[in-house]
Amino acid sequence: MKKILIPTDFSKNAENAAVYALNLFKSEECEFHLLNTFLPSAQYDEHYPWHDELEDSTPQKSKKGLAALSDKLAKKYKSDKHIFFEHSAMNTMIGEIKKTIRKDSIDLVVMGTHGATGAKNKFFGSNTTQAIRKLNTPLLAIPSEFTYKPPKEVLFPTDYEIAYSDKQLAELLHISKCHKSRIRVLHISPQLELSEDQNSNKSTLDGVLSDIDHDFQLVHGENVRDTINEYQLGSTIDFLVMIKNKHTFLERLFSKSEIKQIGLHIKVPFLVTPWN
Repeated sequence: MKKILIPTDFSKNAENAAVYALNLFKSEECEFHLLNTFLPSAQYDEHYPWHDELEDSTPQKSKKGLAALSDKLAKKYKSDKHIFFEHSAMNTMIGEIKKTIRKDSIDLVVMGTHGATGAKNKFFGSNTTQAIRKLNTPLLAIPSEFTYKPPKEVLFPTDYEIAYSDKQLAELLHISKCHKSRIRVLHISPQLELSEDQNSNKSTLDGVLSDIDHDFQLVHGENVRDTINEYQLGSTIDFLVMIKNKHTFLERLFSKSEIKQIGLHIKVPFLVTPWN
């Protein structure tokens, strides 16, 4: 049974992420773990400077909010394949996400790109930013107000600098097979020719994707972030996938200085898979 963790601050964006997850895995047996965290009021000034805009967070309100959300989702999206669990904890969100991943063997984390506290000019809120940088579990970020549709067209940027295996691409393969997706493998480079190693890694990737409709595209470009944004805006892409690896050009996209910018124009769900 697939185990999915959905952190929530009870915002509309967080609920929208939960709805996306329920639809994405509606045909599968899943455990959905709803998580809300809170801190002692004395710590809000340090950790949550915007706390005056929110209701005071207490254990009672946390548990009540989780129960209401769980009940709402279970009734609206009825399925005998889905089970809901509620987790309320006094902790930072990222700290409790890590703890829950270990304790409950979570397979996937699904988050809204920003919640009630998110600034409109940022794609990633602080919790999502930290989650992408710090978690070693696949994470799916859902843009604010994105309306669910099956991920039929998937964009997968790569530099072919590493040889992918079924293990690294397990979540991508799973989702793509379930929804009969087509994967567009996108290579962005100032050079129009691949090295011998890159060609070898491309061939390996072709084999890994052999059971899935896919194609390979080469785009000339100097700025990876801008080229990805331009490509997905000009195409019928409804799902974006990236592998986080220290030895490829994609790593700098997940650095502290870059991560808040990468998604400025991304309007589709964004799956980040760590290289384990």
